[in-house]
Amino acid sequence: MARGALVLALVGLTACLADDAVIAERESLGIFHMEAERKSSTCGDGQIEVGPTFDLDVKLVRVGDDLAWEVGNSRVMATVDENGQSFALVATYEVNVREAPAEGEEAPPPCVVRRVEELRGQLSDDERSFVGTASYSFEAAPGSECDDLLRETPPLLAELPCEARYDVNATRTVAP
Repeated sequence: MARGALVLALVGLTACLADDAVIAERESLGIFHMEAERKSSTCGDGQIEVGPTFDLDVKLVRVGDDLAWEVGNSRVMATVDENGQSFALVATYEVNVREAPAEGEEAPPPCVVRRVEELRGQLSDDERSFVGTASYSFEAAPGSECDDLLRETPPLLAELPCEARYDVNATRTVAP
C-alpha cells in the first residue's frame, strides 16, 4: 500500500452481529456531521496526513447497551456508560506503509505503522448532537524498520511514536 494512501479518518472494523435478539434491539439515532479541530500534535507534517481539521458523516445506532459508530461499510462498537449518553470507542489498525519493490529488487524490511484511534463523547439529552475528544496515536509495530522513512522528504511522519488530539462537535443532519 502506498504511504500517501493513509489519511486520518475515523473508519472502523467490520462487526458481525449474529444474535437475532441483539439485531432486534437496534435503534438508529441518525446521521451526524462531525467536525474536529486539532488541539495538539507531536506528529508534524508528513506523508501520513494529520491535518488541523477534519470532518465526516457518521451513523450512530444503539445496539443493546452499546453504540455502533458506522462510517461507510465500517462499524466500530462503542461502549456506553450507565447514563446512556457518554460513549467511548477504541480501534487499532496496522498497515505496512512500504511500497512494493520494483521487479527484481530485494524487498526492504517492513515498516508496519500501528494507528490507535480513540474517541470519547457525550450525547446531548435530546440525542441530536455530541461533543468529545478524539486522539490518534501512531507507532512502529514490533519488528518494523521505519527510520529511513522518517528521514525522507517529506517524511512519513516527523517522528514515531506520535499522537494528535482533537476536539470534536457533531450535529445530527439526518433524523432516524
